[in-house]
Amino acid sequence: MYLHVLTASTFAQSRKYYASTLRASILFAILALVTSASLAAPILNGIATHSHVGKAPFYAGLYTESIDIDRETLLENKKNESIKMELKIRSNTVSKRRFKRLWREKIGINSDTSELEKHSKNLKKFESFLHIDLKRNDVFSLTLKNNHIDVTLNDVKLGRITDRHFYPLLLRSWLGPVPPSSKFRAALLQQRNIDDELFSAYHQIYPNDARKSEVANALVSLKQAKRASIVVKGPSLKQLQEKERKEKALQAKKVQAKRAYLSTLRGWTQQHLIYSKSAQAHKKEGVVNLQVTIARDGQVTNVKIQKKSEYGRLNNSAIKTVEQASPYPAVPKEIANARFTFTTPVVYSLSASN
Repeated sequence: MYLHVLTASTFAQSRKYYASTLRASILFAILALVTSASLAAPILNGIATHSHVGKAPFYAGLYTESIDIDRETLLENKKNESIKMELKIRSNTVSKRRFKRLWREKIGINSDTSELEKHSKNLKKFESFLHIDLKRNDVFSLTLKNNHIDVTLNDVKLGRITDRHFYPLLLRSWLGPVPPSSKFRAALLQQRNIDDELFSAYHQIYPNDARKSEVANALVSLKQAKRASIVVKGPSLKQLQEKERKEKALQAKKVQAKRAYLSTLRGWTQQHLIYSKSAQAHKKEGVVNLQVTIARDGQVTNVKIQKKSEYGRLNNSAIKTVEQASPYPAVPKEIANARFTFTTPVVYSLSASN
């Protein structure tokens, strides 16, 4: 009986021990994974201050995976480690034009002609990302990771270059033979031996949420404008000729419709002719030229005499003729104007009235 109890107690203790050991193993494995991931991520290696004419427009930060890495090894990057170049803006503004020129000059002076020619498309693409004016506390980053280069501003992705071999051209603008200054280059290779005051000042620079939203909205607007400005491939010669033929045919149809309609209007006017018996008795004849404007439904909106006859009674009768003729036949669809104006002679002839 005692042996049975002892065995059960020992079993319970063993079970508790193994459970505790298992939990510890799991925690250790998780910690190892987290530690491994942390080591793989680039860490701030050095901070430099970029000065120009007595001013310091930005801080530059260089992030690397390895601590004890020299300039040549970093530029070659045979292990394809992750690297990040980061700029933190200290001046009120840095125009996109100036920022683009700064990169162009530094890349050009630190790269040979063959490299520039080889990466001409990458250079053009990179410069196309630099289309937003920078402001104080902005953070601009160039991150090499997994064989591609991400260009970001305030954590907003401006674009990506899928060629890791372009990164050394960017990196040489800081670490090449002609850096912004020798002091600048040396400061970036401090192997994380960074002055505490500089380290603190560097990490105090970051954009607020409003600025992040501003950058994101600006990027959306730029993309929309770019899509709207895309030039569609022009039509072929055959298509142009066909278009011209159709336009001529349509124009001819409009001219024909206008002529036919004008003839109808003049005939309609003459059909409603007011020629008083008194004028006929006194043998008054003549022609009154009128200018008439009608709406699309044929209603007369304006009428005036262009050329009078010698008889005032005939002139007045011509005006009344048009008023009586209203509404005229509606304006045909081939004529697009909201109103149609035409001239018509109102003929007073004794022979025609008999």
